[in-house]
Amino acid sequence: MLIVLCLCAVTVTLMPAFSTAAILPVDTVQNGGYIISRNGKVIESYRANDRFTPASTIKLLTALTAFEFLGEDYRFTTSFYTDDYQNLYVQGSGDPLLTSESIARIAVELKKRGVETIRSYILDDSLFQLETSQPEGSLNSENPYDAPNGALAVNFNSVSIVKKKNGTIGSGESQTPTTVLAKEIGSKLPNGKHRINIGAYDIQGNISTSLRYSAELMHSIFNNTGIKSTLEFRQGKIPKTARKIVEYTSDKTVKDIVRLCMHYSNNFLANQLALAAGGKKYGYPATWEKARKALSYFATQQIGIPDNELLVKEGSGLSRATYITPKAMMSIVDAFTPHRDLLPIKHGYHLKSGTLEDVYCYAGYLDTPGGLVTFSLLLNQPTNNRNQLIRTIRRKMSIN
Repeated sequence: MLIVLCLCAVTVTLMPAFSTAAILPVDTVQNGGYIISRNGKVIESYRANDRFTPASTIKLLTALTAFEFLGEDYRFTTSFYTDDYQNLYVQGSGDPLLTSESIARIAVELKKRGVETIRSYILDDSLFQLETSQPEGSLNSENPYDAPNGALAVNFNSVSIVKKKNGTIGSGESQTPTTVLAKEIGSKLPNGKHRINIGAYDIQGNISTSLRYSAELMHSIFNNTGIKSTLEFRQGKIPKTARKIVEYTSDKTVKDIVRLCMHYSNNFLANQLALAAGGKKYGYPATWEKARKALSYFATQQIGIPDNELLVKEGSGLSRATYITPKAMMSIVDAFTPHRDLLPIKHGYHLKSGTLEDVYCYAGYLDTPGGLVTFSLLLNQPTNNRNQLIRTIRRKMSIN
């Protein structure tokens, strides 16, 4: 009787086969909760109905929402138009993998289609009309994980810069030319190699830094390809009189993007997917509110998570105002099971981590002789002992 009372006091639920000892002693969890399941049946849980900040483990929900509303095989497009005055109109649809390599391929195609001179660039990012360019939770620091989102963005809205001791500023990537913007940002940096969130700098001009970077990168790469380009640009929409000459389709599917997003825990990729899913579900232009609605709709209506167990503010996990219960996270883990091979393997698990200051979370899968073990571990505490905890789970579940 005393043993039963003690177990109830710390709210640990045990299945009969494990009643002799808890898998995770609860004194190792200062402030957090978890659920451990095998073959879909809960073996042990602690504070499963309490709400915690999930950090990047919420990307599992973002991925599932993108699969639902965009489709695993969906590919983003970027459209290029011209007019009788040699202006080039560029319309973005949120492609998160529009990179220097992509722009180089586009340049070759434009040249094949007879584009020899570009008088000016008109950049159309109207398919996203965001309340703020940065997602909620972003500190807009120099770190690339704080980069802004948008319908037309290149190189994850970050720039690689090398500043030498003599003050010379160059690109940190062989495929990326040094733009005027990179030189302006580099002048404010110490010597060394940096990857910088372009949104962190207040650069003068009447156009967003994201669109400016897109225009400058295209201008440099197009010139290198033999297209005579003038560095004049502005924001605008595609006129009805413009002629589409190239529609660039990404060589990566949404499934490919999710794999990259999970392996690098890329916040920019996650939120581009969330915004596009919201736009597809509720109609373009995409907004943060539509992204939140799409994520919440999928969680509640498709997975069956109760409203009071989840509040999602954006798709990457940057926001501390996002909360979820271990029980709800386990429902997401279960729904993601067919896609678990998209996750990186860490500590023997297919695993998604989530990290903020005083937030250390894991969600993942472990194949054992007794079947598939799944778990959600949400720690909101100063002590980061999540690796110790999942090693304990692996050791104990592998022998039971």
